[in-house]
Amino acid sequence: MQRLAVASITVFAFATLLLGLWGYSPQMVYLSVMTWGFAFGGFATITQTALSRFAGDSVDVAQSVYTTGWNTAVASGGVVGGLLLERTGVASFAWIVIGILAISLLGTVFAMNKVLKGNR
Repeated sequence: MQRLAVASITVFAFATLLLGLWGYSPQMVYLSVMTWGFAFGGFATITQTALSRFAGDSVDVAQSVYTTGWNTAVASGGVVGGLLLERTGVASFAWIVIGILAISLLGTVFAMNKVLKGNR
């Protein structure tokens, strides 16, 4: 499970890097968006599976909290993205996202494995 999560975050970061370096090229934007969508969709499935395994008998409550958190994160990302767009332009998006993904990768590598091992 952890390997899939790490792979998904890494592919997501690669797509973001493509966008940051060659965002002016329509072909690279298309490739980046397709790769981004693949990684984003995969990560949601991976995290829901990990949550289901961790939650045990409380899976219904955990999934409800997860869905609320996910939707709040998407809405917050829209607000922050709008502020970044207004203040710094599109050029800052890729680098901010790569920073967030680096933090996510660290959390996945160092925390996810411990959580899943403790609940098997």
